[in-house]
Formats: sequence, C-alpha cells, structure tokens
Amino acid sequence: ETSRTFTPQNKGIITASADYYMLGERVVDQTGTRFMLQGQDESGNTVKIASIYAQHDLGFFEEYDEAGNRPSITPDSENKPELKTWYKVVAALDYYTGKGKYSFIPYTEYDSANGVYELGESIFDYEFDFDTSVSVSTLHFQRRGGWYMYLSNVSLDIEYNDTTLFESDGRVYAYSPDTDARLYIAGYDENDCLVYSRDFGMDAGAVQTASVPNGAAIAYVKAFLWDDNNSPLIEELTL
Repeated sequence: ETSRTFTPQNKGIITASADYYMLGERVVDQTGTRFMLQGQDESGNTVKIASIYAQHDLGFFEEYDEAGNRPSITPDSENKPELKTWYKVVAALDYYTGKGKYSFIPYTEYDSANGVYELGESIFDYEFDFDTSVSVSTLHFQRRGGWYMYLSNVSLDIEYNDTTLFESDGRVYAYSPDTDARLYIAGYDENDCLVYSRDFGMDAGAVQTASVPNGAAIAYVKAFLWDDNNSPLIEELTL
C-alpha cells in the first residue's frame, strides 16, 4: 500500500491522477489495485470520499460486501484492465456540484517525435456523488495480488470557475479568472493596529497562495483580493 497526501482542499474542481502499471504473470486471480480518495471531515477525521477496484480478472467494482462478494458499480463494467499496460487513473471532484468521476484510460501509441505515449479512450468511467464538506487530502493505492505495482506522475490539479479567496491548512488561496489582481495579507494586534503586511501581484487566471503569518504580536489576520484600482473583487477573509 502507498498514499500521496496533499494540502486539504474543498474548493473548485479538483482532479487527482496517477499513471499505473501492474506486472503479474504467475497469479492473475484477483490481481489488481484499489484506488481510493480520502479527505478530512469538519471534525478533522480522515474519511473515505470514493474508491474503485480495478482487477484484471474481475473488472471494475466499488467495494466488497460483507460476504466478500464484489458488487459491480455499473452495468457496462465488463471491460477489464490488462496486465503489463500503462493506464492513467483520473479522479475528478467538482466541489461546485458535489459530483465526482473516476476514469481509467490506457496509454496507446508511442509518439516518437515528442517521446511520449498517447492516451486512448477511457475503458471505464464511474460517476458518483460526494460530501463537499469533506476536504480531499489523500490519494491511496492498495495492491491486490500480482508481482509489482508501479505508480508515476501522481498529481493534484485545481480549477476555479469564479473569484476565490479561502484558507486551508495555514495557507491563503486566491484566484481571479478575468482580472489582474493583488492579494494583500495583513496582520493586526489586539488593538486592531496593523503589525504585518505583505502583498502579491496576480495575473488573471493564475492561482496565488500565501502563508498565514503568526507571531506573538499578531492577534488576527485578514486577506484582501483587490483589482488594480484597489476595488475589492471578493469579500475580505478574516482568520
């Protein structure tokens, strides 16, 4: 088993992906991998968001039931992943709608001009609903049978549809889709006097992050996202 952890996120459209390869010749029965997204709930507990099993003899399914059987998650899950083939596993979480999707896409022809393999058509797609109050934080891999499981290019990408300003795990995230902007981080003491200030220029469509300052003199922090005319683009954030 192995996991990749990320700063907990619950804003925008979050896409986790990894390249996956399973080597297995001597034992094929139940050879495969479980791919699971985990996150933190509002109490800080680690919980499952969604998972799938991709097994080379059984196909795709969501979970084993209490009797050890495999309930299939779609009627068209007859496609099975092949051994000794690279796949891109993609899990997308849309925090605007609460809809998620797993896709299992094989690498096919080799593009010698660019030195990369091209992606083919997805052999399996699974759509699901999820709890948007849970912040995604972990991509978990569990090998079942086989010889070796190889993972590469594990990544987490985030897209936003609108102007965004929020804090997660000690960092402020800001995004302005159409307007150049400036992110201001201000720290105040108990008398509401400014004791810390830093600002960051932002291009339209780029995500800017900044650490939340701390120190004995700082009682609270505010974050502002303003345009070039010093007009607020979104409500200020108080931390």
